[in-house]
Amino acid sequence: MKVMVGMDGSDGRVRVLTWALETLFKPGSPVAGSLTLVHVQEPFFYPKGPAVYMTPSAMEAVRKAQDANSASAVEAGSVIMVGEPKETICRAAEQFRADLLVMRQPRQGHDQKVRITALLGSVSDYCAHHVRCPVVIVKRRKRSDVTRESVSV
Repeated sequence: MKVMVGMDGSDGRVRVLTWALETLFKPGSPVAGSLTLVHVQEPFFYPKGPAVYMTPSAMEAVRKAQDANSASAVEAGSVIMVGEPKETICRAAEQFRADLLVMRQPRQGHDQKVRITALLGSVSDYCAHHVRCPVVIVKRRKRSDVTRESVSV
């Protein structure tokens, strides 16, 4: 099984990867496969054109994800792509022939953020409606319930 994990700069990025490793690739599990971490950066435009660079947050996200994966026997790789996150993650899922895409639940909270999300749509919502493979959205952990993980399929 080829699993792709969409990474971003949030605090939940390593937790989503940990969920994927512990749930989909348990030690001793007969399910073999690979896991690809995808971190998408939007291009930064200079007067002479776009500049592609790896931000410190992208480097840190990939490093933490690789550290979290070091205890797992699953074959893993990571890729950093430049583009609009929604479309780029969907394109990456097709390009790498992912059997499953794992993403985190979008942040919600302030009324303004909710209105913006409703207007523009979240990355995970867009991917759930446009990618061909199944999508698992790992819900954010509630502060009052730190012992239970929730997942939407």
